[in-house]
Amino acid sequence: MNDTRTKIQRIGDVVHLKKAGNSWKGLCPFHQEKTPSFSVSEDGDMTHCFGCSWSGDFDHFIAAIEGKMPGIEYDDDGAKL
Repeated sequence: MNDTRTKIQRIGDVVHLKKAGNSWKGLCPFHQEKTPSFSVSEDGDMTHCFGCSWSGDFDHFIAAIEGKMPGIEYDDDGAKL
């Protein structure tokens, strides 16, 4: 995915994002929190949580949400090949 808007929208499908300066903020999907500490870069390429320290690029975020590990191939049903 190369389109910035599509990346932000895809992350926004999982995390309710609000624009905060040059980035986007929301509640971290990787731990329970009440105050938004999950940050997404303006272009959607990098994500970081200041609460649990989870970080990753866009592909790593999508893989983590889908329960898949980067670098491992999966079939259409999500099973490792």
